[in-house]
Amino acid sequence: MSQELKALLRSVLKEELQPVHERLERVEQTQQELQRGQKALEKSVAQIQQDVTELQVGQRALENTVAQIQQDVAQLQAGQQALQQDVAQLQAGQQALQQDVAQLQAGQQALQQDVAQLQAGQQALQQDVAQLQAGQQALQQDVAQLQAGQQALQQDVAQLQAGQHKLYTCTLKP
Repeated sequence: MSQELKALLRSVLKEELQPVHERLERVEQTQQELQRGQKALEKSVAQIQQDVTELQVGQRALENTVAQIQQDVAQLQAGQQALQQDVAQLQAGQQALQQDVAQLQAGQQALQQDVAQLQAGQQALQQDVAQLQAGQQALQQDVAQLQAGQQALQQDVAQLQAGQHKLYTCTLKP
């Protein structure tokens, strides 16, 4: 009996344990699947952590780039302001130069007017000199005529004196 009991007990146990055994196999399969899932999940988590690390590195690089761009923009703005100041100074210089040119042109016009007045004065002086020379020539002619008239008058006086002397000597001799 003990063999039969053992066989019966085994058979009963086998039947009773069969669902437990099947469940145990399913639990083991599920556990294996869960372990595989956990490994895949751990692998995904590790990949995500690596991606996060890379993103953080990229973010730092991007922040550095943004900071560098901000510095560049600040330098460009400073350069633009300096350029605007230079342009303003150049414009002021250009205006001063234009004023200087205008003053030089006004001075040149005044100088040209002075030259024209001097030329007109020189022409008037030349005309005056010509008139004086003509007057001098006329005066010399008048002096020559007066000298000729004086000589003629002296001759007339000499003739009158000679005639008077003759008349006097004639009247004394009777």
